[in-house]
Order: sequence, then structure tokens, then C-alpha cells
Amino acid sequence: MTALPREWRSVALELVEQVAVASDREHALSGIFSTLRRYVDFDCASAVSLEGAEFIAFDKPELCRNAWAANAARYLEEGRPLLEAAIARRGVIRDCDVLSARDRDRSSFYDEYMRPLGAKSFAMFLVQNGTDVTQLLSMTRTGGLSFSGAELEALRMLRPSVSVASRVFPGVRNVAATETRGRSPLSAREAEIVGYLVRGLQNAEIAACVGTSKHTVRNQIQRLFRKLDVSTRAELVAVVLANGWSRGFHQDENDTPARVRRRV
Repeated sequence: MTALPREWRSVALELVEQVAVASDREHALSGIFSTLRRYVDFDCASAVSLEGAEFIAFDKPELCRNAWAANAARYLEEGRPLLEAAIARRGVIRDCDVLSARDRDRSSFYDEYMRPLGAKSFAMFLVQNGTDVTQLLSMTRTGGLSFSGAELEALRMLRPSVSVASRVFPGVRNVAATETRGRSPLSAREAEIVGYLVRGLQNAEIAACVGTSKHTVRNQIQRLFRKLDVSTRAELVAVVLANGWSRGFHQDENDTPARVRRRV
């Protein structure tokens, strides 16, 4: 998992875990947007899956859902400059960074989709699986104020965790059937190490927690990669959470040695 400053790690863990226990994709996305809303003010939001053209809206009228259903391909084509700009700017962009007010007002997306909301600005948030963009999260705001630079930076800080969380969305193929949950292939030590990875600790910090060297921890993580057929820490965390192999993730904060305890 991409390392976050310590004050963000508990938020990152919350995002991944709430998605892992969600009953369906809409429930999972609702949890993500609720968390994002604590840091970025917006009036309504939507998510578009580029893998299956699925569209889920929150706090938006039926008119917007119907507009998207009828014109999705055109809206996505119109939004291509925004998508390219978001990729270049660490996965988060606001409309005013790319479009002039005149160009925005002349777009069919604004006229047919944003205007019925009374929306004046929106931010786009890219969810990625590796280098592939898999989902677009959109947050819209009424009133005259656009999203601030600080708000965009908060979204960028959380984007890696949302991308990991999206890999365990209900509806995405899950390698573990319900009846296999609980039969974890992880040893007690492996589960403990994965738990620290979820919390954002690095090898040296994990070593201090389990009483070994950082080189031993590195080797243990490499063995976990081979065991679960993954190649990154993000993939490792996603697979473990998706399968319910979460023993050791909910240790009391006081169990962590003081010198590596998270400060939140």
C-alpha cells in the first residue's frame, strides 16, 4: 500500500475495511463517499465503472440518472480532456482547471446533467487498478465556490486507499466463496504481518513490532506475494480483505510499541 502520512493511515484503513464488509457495490460506494465527505464538502456524487459502464448516483434526481443512461458514451467522450488532465495531476481534477466557464456551459454534460442539480462545479477522482483507470468518482457542488487546492490534495492523499478498496467491491469477482471464509491459508505470523501492512507500517516498523529484522520481514512479505499470487502490497491487502482473512487487523492501538505507534 502506498505509504500515507501517519495522520491519514487510520482513514485509509477505514476505507478498505468498510468496503470489505459492504453488502453490495452501492453500499460500498456509499461508505467511501461518506468518508470523503468528512474532508471535502460536496452536495452529491456519482461513480462510473469503466469496466462495465455501471453508473451509481448518490443524492441525485432521477433526471440525472436518465440523462446518463441515454448519453453515457457522449458524456465520457466529452470528458476525455478532464480524464487526461486528472491522470497528469495525480488522479484528481476539478472542471475549472481544464474548462473555461464558457466551454463548460456549452457542453451537453453540463446542460443535461449538471444544470438540473444546480451544480456550479465538480471534481473528478480516478480509481485505478495498477495503471488502468477502472472507475470515475464525481463530486458536484452548488454555489459559487469551486473545490479548493487543499480539498483536492486531501482527495489525492486518500486516492491510493480508495483504489485498493475498489478491488474488494462486491460485484467484482471474488476468489473466495462464502463457504471458504474463515479457512485462511495464512499462518499466525503471516496474518500479523499483513495486519501491520494494512495499517500502513513499513518493514522496519513491522520488524520492531514482531521482534525481528527488517530483512526477515521483507523476505516474509515476498513469500506472501508468491503464496497468494500477487505482486504488490496493495494487491496483497486487497486479496486478504476480499477473502475475509482479517485476523490480526483489529489489534488494540496500545499493542503497538510506542516508537512506531500511529499518531492520529
